[in-house]
Amino acid sequence: MMLEILSGKKNTGFYQPNESSNLLEYAWYLWEEGRYLELLDQAVAETCTATSEFRRCVEVGLFCVQESAEDRPTMSDVVSMLGGGGDSVTVSGPKQPAFSTLVKQNSVENPGICSVNDVSYSSLQAR
Repeated sequence: MMLEILSGKKNTGFYQPNESSNLLEYAWYLWEEGRYLELLDQAVAETCTATSEFRRCVEVGLFCVQESAEDRPTMSDVVSMLGGGGDSVTVSGPKQPAFSTLVKQNSVENPGICSVNDVSYSSLQAR
């Protein structure tokens, strides 16, 4: 949700041609390239005075969507990070979010797979 607020775009309806298929994947791509400021929505830009604050918000957004629960911060850690005390909370940056790459694997390359989570398989068959 934080990435949606910062960018002004919805994750589900976002598509960037030749780069990514969802907002999370696009945010990760920009983060890795050091171009995270390109996420900044103009409505947010008017109130955001420091690029370090915006960077921290993007980082927290990426931490919150980590696949493993132990890699995600607690809510008290999030409050601390957003309040400026985050330097003591995190040691390293976020890892690449898992589902930013799973969506592509199961949609274009494997059109017969209807379930993205690989736990269940759904297919329609006529009676």
